[in-house]
Amino acid sequence: MPTGAQANYLPPASCRQVLGGVLQLLKSERTIILPYLTGAKHICKLPGLQIYFESSLQLDTDGSKYSALDKTGQTGTSLQDQGHPVDSDRIPYFVLPKTFASAHHIRLGDIAAVTHNGRLVFAMLADHGPSWKIGEGSIALHRLLGYERIQQGRLHDLGISGEVLTLVFPRSGNHTPQTPDRIQFKGSALFNNLAHTQARLGAGPAVI
Repeated sequence: MPTGAQANYLPPASCRQVLGGVLQLLKSERTIILPYLTGAKHICKLPGLQIYFESSLQLDTDGSKYSALDKTGQTGTSLQDQGHPVDSDRIPYFVLPKTFASAHHIRLGDIAAVTHNGRLVFAMLADHGPSWKIGEGSIALHRLLGYERIQQGRLHDLGISGEVLTLVFPRSGNHTPQTPDRIQFKGSALFNNLAHTQARLGAGPAVI
């Protein structure tokens, strides 16, 4: 079992009901605590090899027309759509360090469930970031989480300060971009299968 502060980890209260059976998995003796990365409060690998982390969520404008207004923005993304970057303003995507993703068999195009303040949405891995930090997402992902960063045509370069939960499903994609609707459909199926199956197998909801 995890020990110390990590063993006492609890997801934010606003997200616990949404997580369902994932709560039981977080407390499983087969869940492995992973090394800390900047931006994260907790990172672990679940028994089914899914990667879970709680973090802040910085804004990644890469691939969008707004990248020119972002001092760290870039016109390209690691994942390409027929030779074109994935548009941050259109596609809900998240970012991981390349070395971290590779170590856990997570590929470009893989799907994640993202939860914040009781809201559950889904995103695709479309970009790689610095090796030392975790917790970045596209303009479209922020929008789905209830934070519109484009107002009257202007970029508001703000992230989410914390309590963003990301659950990545390794090898759930096929190295190619997906439409926003397809990301939500596929992500919902993956998440519901994990959370609901675990809830049925367990002895009722986790007590926390």
